[in-house]
Amino acid sequence: MPAALEDDRHLEDNPEASLHSGRGSARGKQGNGIQQEAKREHKDHQSTFPIPVEHVYDALYSAGVCALICASAHIVASRVWKRILGPKRITALSERERLYLGEKTAATLNGLISGGLATYAVGSGSWKGDVVQPYPRTAHYALSFFAGFSLYDSVIMALSAREPPMMWIHHCYRRLAFFPLAFTITELTTIPFNLIWYSKLLGFTNASRLVRSLVLVRAVAFLIIRAPIGFTSVAYAHRQTKGGIIELWRRLFVREEVKPTFLPYGTAFNTILFSVLNLIWTAQALRANLKGSEHKRA
Repeated sequence: MPAALEDDRHLEDNPEASLHSGRGSARGKQGNGIQQEAKREHKDHQSTFPIPVEHVYDALYSAGVCALICASAHIVASRVWKRILGPKRITALSERERLYLGEKTAATLNGLISGGLATYAVGSGSWKGDVVQPYPRTAHYALSFFAGFSLYDSVIMALSAREPPMMWIHHCYRRLAFFPLAFTITELTTIPFNLIWYSKLLGFTNASRLVRSLVLVRAVAFLIIRAPIGFTSVAYAHRQTKGGIIELWRRLFVREEVKPTFLPYGTAFNTILFSVLNLIWTAQALRANLKGSEHKRA
């Protein structure tokens, strides 16, 4: 007798076996349904929170290490400058100026590292054809160092407690890859700014050739880097996105390709905000240049 007929006959002769078999089948279907529902919930959870926990830990760890590097540079620079200037000149400085002896060295280091890495990441073509998904390792290092410096510098600002409120906006951590990296390039302009401060600390006047040259370099850096950074970053994104900026808008705000959804909105807000702020800071730098020229004529 065929096996299938033997099984049917066995079920007919044993109703209880048929009942147990039905219950087992029902349990199996119920178990499969629970597993499928769990998979769907896990998938929904992943779409809402797409950043793996280990990536978050890595970002926090790297930012913390970079903050320690900046703090170490601050301590070493403060001691070196105290030896260079001597006790009398150090005593003549205000508390804020003594604090900035090390802070401006750390800021210059941040400009070189985060600004340099950001320039390399954008210039190397990491976002060619797509400014949404790629996250190169260079971007990770640049944003980590900028985040670490921001943590360190926020503490210094709190200690000095005399910075204008607008400066605190500078320490918002911009998270999405391309646009934050593009704006991080502007950290390069802090280098001539800090060199001017140290030059005056060493006794060079505004009329000296060194300070006038650095002021000119600062103005040029602001004009070619800070002032146009908002426009150039949006123009680059338009050029590298198939369908242009309209398609990029649809990807971010209509189809919501980036999760969680507050990230695109935060990126758009920061892009507009820092575009305006960079124009304001450029105007301030140019105004300082004009004042210097007027003093020179006088």
